[in-house]
Amino acid sequence: MQQADKIIIPNLDQEQINRIFTKQETEKIYKNGKLDFDEFLRNAMNYNININVKADLSGETLFDFNDMGIMQALDNIVATLRVMNIIYENNCEFNSKKVIIYGQSHGAYLAYLCNAFAPTLFSLIIDNSAWIYPVYLKANRFLFQVINNFTLSIEFEYLAKK
Repeated sequence: MQQADKIIIPNLDQEQINRIFTKQETEKIYKNGKLDFDEFLRNAMNYNININVKADLSGETLFDFNDMGIMQALDNIVATLRVMNIIYENNCEFNSKKVIIYGQSHGAYLAYLCNAFAPTLFSLIIDNSAWIYPVYLKANRFLFQVINNFTLSIEFEYLAKK
């Protein structure tokens, strides 16, 4: 799963910080009047706090490669065909009319893509909770990092969604 390499640090009101943290912690968090977000995170894990941040995807462009699973599906098809070829080359018995593809969540989504590209390759799709369309193309994706009582909610807004 994707992580956020960079996040956009939220505007944290010093009054809110003063209400949550001790005076000593607040002084560490605001060195020389400037927010030290790393220090904030180190102290925040001791409190029941939820902070919402956005992943910094400002470097994302239309030229970035994101095929929404097409290449993964093609890899699965090629791997299946290679295994079938190895079985045939070793003179092993194999019923090519009974090839089953299984997946759950994104894996089942890939199974449907495989079937779209090679409709006669698989005789059965076993779908355990597939998505039919990548949700992150319709709505922002959220990744939650929980440390002790602290929750950091990272929001991803992909260019592909726009």
